[in-house]
Amino acid sequence: MSEWKRILLAEDSANDVELTLAALAEYKLVNEVVVARDGAEDLDYLLRQGKFQGRPEGNPAVVLLDLKMPRVDGLEVLKRMRADERLRTTPVVILTSSADDDLIVEALRAGASGFLLKRAPAADQVSGIRIVAAGEALLAPSVTRRLIDHFASRPSPRSEDLSLLKTLTEREREVFRTDRAGSLQLRDRGPSVSDRRDRQNAGKAHP
Repeated sequence: MSEWKRILLAEDSANDVELTLAALAEYKLVNEVVVARDGAEDLDYLLRQGKFQGRPEGNPAVVLLDLKMPRVDGLEVLKRMRADERLRTTPVVILTSSADDDLIVEALRAGASGFLLKRAPAADQVSGIRIVAAGEALLAPSVTRRLIDHFASRPSPRSEDLSLLKTLTEREREVFRTDRAGSLQLRDRGPSVSDRRDRQNAGKAHP
């Protein structure tokens, strides 16, 4: 994020906003943070309409998006972004406390760049933002494990499920193999590339 572009935080919980802003400040991420309190306000900012009509041009470096927001939920915001050629490539990190695997899969299908759990340590949140802003995909380790278990529990893979593996790192994709009957089985995972990258970046003070 060398140009110090804005970060858009779409979150309706005042407590979660405070925690996220504290994490960014703690690790000296100097980007300006714009807070949208619901999905409709988030879209207004992105589309430069309503009270944001006169904002400077340009898309945020990263959108941090809560899935469960009033007026317009995060999943709908994400779908509208990916349907708009002006916003299609803007990185979106889903901030979630949900254990709903189907919701995670649906958001990945809709074009989420990555997932971070709201309860994740500040270092992991900031590291994840940097990774996604650099154009890479990100899944928090616990989300990766749930996604793996979700796929592995199915009797046979669907083509759209297999396409979601592109969001994983090479090491994470090695977890999967398709046997002759077409069912997905697990290999021993070991540390993923994103796991190692998060540990390496956690102590860095600047992007």
